[in-house]
Formats: sequence, structure tokens, C-alpha cells
Amino acid sequence: MPEIQDDRMNNSDGTDLNNQAEVSEECDTEVSDLQRHTKKDLIQMYLLSCQEQERITEEMVSLLNEKDELKESLARMRADLYNYRQRVERDRQKDKNMAAEKAVLQFLPLLDNLERALGASDGNDLTGTIEGVRLVQKQFLKVLGEMGVQPIPTVGTPFSPQLHEGVMLQAVDKTEDDGMVVNELEKGYTMGDRVIRPAKVLVGKYSGEGGH
Repeated sequence: MPEIQDDRMNNSDGTDLNNQAEVSEECDTEVSDLQRHTKKDLIQMYLLSCQEQERITEEMVSLLNEKDELKESLARMRADLYNYRQRVERDRQKDKNMAAEKAVLQFLPLLDNLERALGASDGNDLTGTIEGVRLVQKQFLKVLGEMGVQPIPTVGTPFSPQLHEGVMLQAVDKTEDDGMVVNELEKGYTMGDRVIRPAKVLVGKYSGEGGH
């Protein structure tokens, strides 16, 4: 008698063919959905990439424009600074020239008086000539005083390296003259708080011999 076989046992692994078909269809559907989603995502990514590139391009153009504006602004500032320095230098030179002219104008009357004193002398009256020169000297010192120029005290004052230029030492007989200015070789002058020319002097040196 032939053996009756059950159709459900035809598969050696016991898998239902209908289930396999359903699983295959589901997989195809998922793959199709995945492909659609993937294409959509790729499109979105592409669009976003284009937008990002466009934004970056706009920013680059904006930065380049800003760079050009800054370069132009810097060039203008340099030109303005150069012109300002030129104006300052011209004004400084102008002030310097005006100050020199003012000083010259103050001294011209002294020269006039000196020429008058020398012209009035007949070559024999030395007393009148000397008196005229002394008057000019007084006027000269007055003008210097009005300009803030004062002579530096010398003889009888202690030697000061800030005010005096010691040319040489001179022996003195008194101890109190040691380190003092005993002779003036050339006058020195200050202008305001500054020494414009130190006085050239001889400085006393006590040796301890021949005096008290």
C-alpha cells in the first residue's frame, strides 16, 4: 500500500512557502520605501548643500567687499596722517621762523645803537665810545632778560657741575675758597629752567700751605 505523504511536509526544513512569499514581499516593500526615503534624503541634502554653498559664497563676497572697503579706509587714513604730519611740520617750521624773526627784530635796535656809538667816535674820544658800548650791553642784557635768559652766577659761588664747566684748578690761600669759583673765563646763561650754556670757570683748590 502506497505511503500517503502530507503536503505540509514537502519542505525538508518545514518552512511554509506562503510565509516565504509574504516575507519576500515585505522585504521588497521595505527596500522600496528605503530607496524612496534615501532618494528624498539625498535630494534634501543636495538642496541643503546648494543653499549652504550659496550662503558661503554670499559671505565670501561680503567679506571681500568689506576687505576692499577696509583697504580704502586704511589708504585714506594713511593719506590723512601724512597730510597731518606735513601740516604740523609746516606749522612748526613757521613758528620757528617767526620766533627767530622776533628775536632778530629785538636785537636790531641794539645793532643800530652800537653803530651810532661807533660812528659818533672821532677816533680819539675812547671814553664816549666805551660809554656807548656799555649802554648797548645793558640793552642787550635787558632784551635777553625779557626772553628769559639770565647769566649764571660764578665768582664767589660754589662750583656746580650743572652750571659751571671747570677749565682748571687755581691754588687759593684760604680754606673757604676751596671748591669755590675764583675766576670766570666765559659767561654762562640759563633760559627758564635749562642751562643753554655753562660758564667756563677756574675752581679754587686749597693746598694747606701759606694760609689759614
